[in-house]
Amino acid sequence: PGTVTYATFGAGSAPHLAGEMLANATGVKFSAIPYKGSAEADIGVVRADVSLGIDTLAAVNPLVQSGKLRALAVVSEKRFAQIPTVPAYGELQLSPALLDGWYAIAAPAGISPAVRDHLLQALAAIVAEPAVGKKLQLQSLEPAFLGPQALRDLMDTEITRYRATVARAGIRLD
Repeated sequence: PGTVTYATFGAGSAPHLAGEMLANATGVKFSAIPYKGSAEADIGVVRADVSLGIDTLAAVNPLVQSGKLRALAVVSEKRFAQIPTVPAYGELQLSPALLDGWYAIAAPAGISPAVRDHLLQALAAIVAEPAVGKKLQLQSLEPAFLGPQALRDLMDTEITRYRATVARAGIRLD
């Protein structure tokens, strides 16, 4: 009863935004409790200092596998192969609360077109390698290659979503 508390890595961190997006999607009141990083936040959840935590599978899977934490859902459209019995947001009708983590590779703005094109071709080939995909999936990452414009479009879309979440939740950075 009352407010659900959840561990964050601080104001504006990915877990903070994910918690606010989940609160908005469910209509449940959430209260963010800041910690000084992933490990400290996860310990707070293990000790039951907070109701729940939101972190990467790579960070919490050892705690889940040892029985110290119980995975309730994965913040994804589909289930993760590493924990196939845990439902995904997509199947729980929580897609509006999705906060996908991703990495981008950037180069200086003045990179020559020839070097840029060579790097893009090499990166696309690397991401397409099955062995690379398997290693990424072990870290709960889905291999994907987006070209410069598709990445820019993704960033613009996500910035718009996150700004709306920050404004709605009244998040202020310290």
